[in-house]
Amino acid sequence: MVLPLSCPAPTTVERVEQRLLGAIQAPAPKKVTRRVDKQPFAGGDPLLDGAVRLFSIALRHVYAALWRVGVLEVQA
Repeated sequence: MVLPLSCPAPTTVERVEQRLLGAIQAPAPKKVTRRVDKQPFAGGDPLLDGAVRLFSIALRHVYAALWRVGVLEVQA
């Protein structure tokens, strides 16, 4: 089977379909940039800043575990 070297020109119906499909397509979603905290925890020291984040996460886990066990009681 031999394929032609050039494609036939699109018919009027194909051109109308292409225009309609082009007009119906939704615009691409906009990329949302992630907000970065402006102020560091420890005044700009990256080593201390990382340590504070690490310990604050661990402290939250300890409080959550104590709350689940019943040692801590939350009152409104």
